[in-house]
Amino acid sequence: MGSFRHSGPFTVQVPFITDSTDAQGKQYRIENILDSRMSFESLAAAPVTSSVPEGNGVHLLGFAVQTQRFAKASLAVKGPSHFKVYMDGDEVPDVEGLKLEPATHDFVIKLFTEKPLDSLKITVTTESEGLLSLRTDGGRIYSLDINSHGESCKGVRVSAGGRFVSVSHSLTEKGGATSSYTEIIGATDGKVYAGVNGAAGVNVNWMPWGDDYWIVRKTVSGRDLLSVNPADGTQKVLARDIPDGDFTISPKGDCLIYSITTEGPSEGDVHQILEPDDRQPGWRDRTSLARYDIATGLLQPISFGHHNVWLTDISDDGGKLLVMTSRMRLTKRPTTLFSIYLIDTYTLEAECLVEDDGFVLNALFSPDASKMVVLGTPEAFGGFAKEVRNGQTPSFYQNQIYLFDIAGKSVKTLTAGFTVSPQNLSWSRSDGKIYFDAEDRDCVNLFRLDPESGKTERLPKLE
Repeated sequence: MGSFRHSGPFTVQVPFITDSTDAQGKQYRIENILDSRMSFESLAAAPVTSSVPEGNGVHLLGFAVQTQRFAKASLAVKGPSHFKVYMDGDEVPDVEGLKLEPATHDFVIKLFTEKPLDSLKITVTTESEGLLSLRTDGGRIYSLDINSHGESCKGVRVSAGGRFVSVSHSLTEKGGATSSYTEIIGATDGKVYAGVNGAAGVNVNWMPWGDDYWIVRKTVSGRDLLSVNPADGTQKVLARDIPDGDFTISPKGDCLIYSITTEGPSEGDVHQILEPDDRQPGWRDRTSLARYDIATGLLQPISFGHHNVWLTDISDDGGKLLVMTSRMRLTKRPTTLFSIYLIDTYTLEAECLVEDDGFVLNALFSPDASKMVVLGTPEAFGGFAKEVRNGQTPSFYQNQIYLFDIAGKSVKTLTAGFTVSPQNLSWSRSDGKIYFDAEDRDCVNLFRLDPESGKTERLPKLE
């Protein structure tokens, strides 16, 4: 090894010794410091050298070896008496039996010196010439560990006021353990104003208005709902002693729409399987909706019945709800049928807008709640938007965007001839356009759709 990155030496001091041996009956030796945990971060900006500078203590030597194929290798360190070898952050117990996957592998040698080294020689050998190469530019080849380990962005959400952006990150360690955190960043200055760790940090829940986000705080009496100002961290109590469960805050701010799960009947270990999915845990559980009035503390059921009911949107004035229900039909395709209902938030009067359509997926209000935009497959609404020959079945994964007039019950497609598959929809209250991301071959791109003209444009990437 002609050169390597060097960090150190780090001074080692003899600890306070109370006994001649430890709990395992071993005597203290100064080189025991090699067993102590040590971060290798100092190597990131360490200079490159070809020899270990003078100085007693712990030295870190770092280098990267790259292979395009699976390879077996041996590493030898001649010169120092006390050292440990690490590959990709893990200690290597057998330096003569290294198994290298196709990747760029980071090696660190942690060595201890009590006097200047007379010589140092590091060699990495393999069974065939040309399998290994030394990587000195800090780069990496694409490898499997890049997909399975490390940090990735899980989502970006903008506050209603547009001043802040929440960016959620996921960390996957070797072995599969995961953790997450979310940063709240200023949309214009790029400053990190807050960070939330753990499961609660997967998503920041923005308030329906302004730039605050909300949290739930446990108290002696129950749970309190608070809003938090990202700029200075100040908190404001919105409601005290709210019920347990998941909810959506009404844009009007006077109520919470709860999704309530009711546990299904149990027949014990031996029971009848009603349909194939009944083998899955929780299949018999059902969800319903309820309105929690913040002023009175009353939890008013919105729906009651055997089938699942879930909320898809709330109108800007808080007075209308879009909800969906589902039911099974195993004798004919599609086997799951969906219905969309318009419900008055306060009187609970319901109107069915779409009934038993197995190809609708989601629905959102227009800014004035006179229309709704529906995400579905080409077979939705009787299949008038199908773009295949007679007798052919369109792809179930090729989504379309439909515009549904609530008063006139008319519907039209906004993505005729569209070659990509829309996924997540958002109708902007600022410019009246519909924004969505779509699977575009092997990429996901962001698009903007004008619901009046039907014109669609792909938004450019920010470099």
